[in-house]
Amino acid sequence: MSATTTVAWWRARVRARKALGRLAEAEDALTVAQPEKRSLAVRADEAERRVTAAEGRCVSAEERAEAAECNAKEVLMKLREVEAAYGELKRWEQLEAYTGLADYWHQLEDSDQHPRDKLNEIRASLDFMGHGGSKWTKERDQFSSMLGRIGNNRGKARMLLLNPQCKIARKKSEIRFGHPHELPRKVATSLLTIGSLQRTYDNLQVKLYSHMPHFRLTIVDRRMAIVGHYRSYDRDSEGTPLLAWENAADWSFFTSFVAYFDHEWDAADDVDWDTIEKLAAG
Repeated sequence: MSATTTVAWWRARVRARKALGRLAEAEDALTVAQPEKRSLAVRADEAERRVTAAEGRCVSAEERAEAAECNAKEVLMKLREVEAAYGELKRWEQLEAYTGLADYWHQLEDSDQHPRDKLNEIRASLDFMGHGGSKWTKERDQFSSMLGRIGNNRGKARMLLLNPQCKIARKKSEIRFGHPHELPRKVATSLLTIGSLQRTYDNLQVKLYSHMPHFRLTIVDRRMAIVGHYRSYDRDSEGTPLLAWENAADWSFFTSFVAYFDHEWDAADDVDWDTIEKLAAG
């Protein structure tokens, strides 16, 4: 082997060894990199799961935001309803303050203003205008106790009733009972009860009017007026709605109804008791 060949061979061998060394280094590096690669893959998977979870939370947050918006709209609507109701309440409070309107009942029969309930509450006076006052006189014992009670307070009871002899009484009797004498008889019977009580209580007064009645009017203790009506006078007053007006405002309707009663009382007639007894006997 020549010297030149030997040198070339030696150089090739050196290069081969270097290449083998680099290959070994590469293999070592690859061995080291494999766990890192797997770790990166794991971290990538974990990152992907976190992204997915974050996206889920984002969707959930959007849904909650939408639900919260809906709830806010509902709350706003309720608030507006409350504001409207409050405004209506203030309006009724003003109505009460300006007009004296104190209460309302759907009908006399179911109210605590019915004579069977009201008689025990009257302390100072009673003014009544109606057809025959039979709802008062049916409760004779309570009526008598009331007269004694208000008499002790120097009060009186005034009963202003429809004249059973008048044409209106006969006409309304035909409309309601189909008979011209039934209403006059009922009124006369009630009047006889009042007449018998008058013999014991001089603070009980009674007069008669002869025109179409406009209201069923009860004024209690000169502080409250309870007003109903007779629905064209074809039904019993048990079904009348009632409004109560207190003497508690400058423009209270109480004052007008008291003036109305006093005017009707002054214009009314005294009772002819002989005629009433004949009517009641039929």
